[in-house]
Amino acid sequence: MHARLPDVLRCLGSQAADSVFDSLGKRSLAAARLSCRALRNFIDSSATRLAITVRAADRQRWEGGQLPPSMTRWPRCRRLTVLVDVAEGAGDGGAMLALLPFVEPAAGRQIETLSLNWRTIHSSATIGEGLVCMLVPMLPNLRELDFMLQRCMSFDPFKQQLMYAALTALPHLERLTLPGSRSTERVGALAACTSLRRLKIVCYGETLTAASISGLMCLQQLEELELPSYQLGADGDGSGAAPSGVRALLRAGFPPSLQQLKVGVIFDYNSALLNLQLHGGVLRHVSISGPSELLQLDDLAALVQLLLDSPAMGPTLGLLSFECIEMSEEGLAGLQQAGQAQLRKLLQRCTKVETEGVWITSAAPFAAVVELLPLLRPDDITLQFRDDQALTFDMPFRSTSSTSETPTGISGPTAGMGAGAGPLDAAVLPTSDGEGLGPQQPCTPPGPADLLRAALERIAAGGAPSSQQQAASSSSSSTEGGAAVEVTGSSCAPGARHLLLLHGPFVAMMIKSGLAPTEWVRCLAAQAKAAAPDNDWTGAPVLLCQVLPPVAGVLLSCYSADAAAAVAAAAGSAAEAAAPAVPLLEVMHLRSTSISATVALFNALTPVMTAFWEGTAHGGERCTQHERLQCLLAMRNEFSALPEETGV
Repeated sequence: MHARLPDVLRCLGSQAADSVFDSLGKRSLAAARLSCRALRNFIDSSATRLAITVRAADRQRWEGGQLPPSMTRWPRCRRLTVLVDVAEGAGDGGAMLALLPFVEPAAGRQIETLSLNWRTIHSSATIGEGLVCMLVPMLPNLRELDFMLQRCMSFDPFKQQLMYAALTALPHLERLTLPGSRSTERVGALAACTSLRRLKIVCYGETLTAASISGLMCLQQLEELELPSYQLGADGDGSGAAPSGVRALLRAGFPPSLQQLKVGVIFDYNSALLNLQLHGGVLRHVSISGPSELLQLDDLAALVQLLLDSPAMGPTLGLLSFECIEMSEEGLAGLQQAGQAQLRKLLQRCTKVETEGVWITSAAPFAAVVELLPLLRPDDITLQFRDDQALTFDMPFRSTSSTSETPTGISGPTAGMGAGAGPLDAAVLPTSDGEGLGPQQPCTPPGPADLLRAALERIAAGGAPSSQQQAASSSSSSTEGGAAVEVTGSSCAPGARHLLLLHGPFVAMMIKSGLAPTEWVRCLAAQAKAAAPDNDWTGAPVLLCQVLPPVAGVLLSCYSADAAAAVAAAAGSAAEAAAPAVPLLEVMHLRSTSISATVALFNALTPVMTAFWEGTAHGGERCTQHERLQCLLAMRNEFSALPEETGV
């Protein structure tokens, strides 16, 4: 006996039918629906949501007597999305909604969620309010209306009043989305809609008026309010001018029922998103993020003042969180001392402060950065070493919850701001005899030159950790250069780039006297080329030159191993001629995967800084977190100040 497909589908229970329906993807549903009438009826009877596109051609069919299908075809559908696809200048797109399947009597009772939108945004007749008034009687059980037909509203006060009166008649309406901030000027009429809990306004480039703020404050039943981005607004002045923009909104206070407010703030050059969570009209959690860019410090200062001036700010704030903040020279200058004081005042009210990350630009002042970081307590810090190159260093900035022992963190809302003060300096580490805990003994933190040398040694060791560097490198005296030159070599995988480090008193004298080491390198390259006329260097034994004043050295990217050896020989001859009995020059043959000497140095410097920051090597184990931070910021400044890498 063979069962027919229609009979099998009719025998399925509701749970089995749902399982079959859910197992089909979006494309499979469309293909199955077109395969036969039985599957079409099965899919239509199981669908709980429906998307319909209304086109100009539908009107022609309707005028020819072909009516749209009835909602009875989709008996379980509760969510309906309608896209109006009418080309610019092709007539009234809003009128096309008359072709929807629920326009017949009682057909729309099953719809609980309705979303209306344009397929492409364009101007249309201003009949939005009339459309709402027409649709509401057809949808008595509507719980959510997403009316996104932008540029469809007339914003006529009388029409707006009629629209809100119609919406108030919906007994189950909980969520409402409307286009245009001017829709909120009469929104106070929705106070009679006791079921409304969430209101969202979507618009672009509009202003927040006093009438809009007044209307929003009338919605005492509202729990969630989402607004678009507005200008920060004026603060008001002594002549009696009222605040405007977002300033006026936050100073108006909030209904006790409101639990969440989202609003964007537009500054002169950037913007930010405020996410406020409230209880009883009082702020509990505040989240500040940038929609696409990093939050600037001068903009942060304006937001801090905005929150402090709001009547919703209570004596304490449970959580203040930032997404990512940029510390730049301009932002730190814009913060000023008054802004720092207000930031400290706000943070003193916070039970908890969270900052996802801080991006420190290469030009950010050292002292100001050290002063502000303990306040912001970031999870991670990114140091930018060069503006023109993608050279950044990421490091975790962990904090502890203990107030008595904070070796690597910050605790308490009133952490000190000054460098050399506060919990960052209150490091408690094991004593030298290993018994008990005691204050760390004073030590001299390493300087940028120490970390640079460790990075160069790491290159010489072929990337081996510091504990293995000495065993990995081989050192010998040059028989050709006499006492004037000491040569160190390293081995690395074949195909690596050949680097040459020339350093020592000979290079230091050139740098100190103002002579250009780059010109000297060009002379060495010419001498090396003349000494090997049959070379295969394509005329360039030295490709790039990076001068390193902190270590009195010059790092060269050479064409090949032979080219590096020829340049090293020329350098040794020059040093021997200057002072044959004194070791004035050290030569290190290095290898790297990068052709750029600068990038090769930074790649080796990154694990050195990581080990130092984690307190596992290079003197970091003897320093507090504050001292390590100071050292890395100094390293950032030193690296940013290095002369530009030049071609030879």
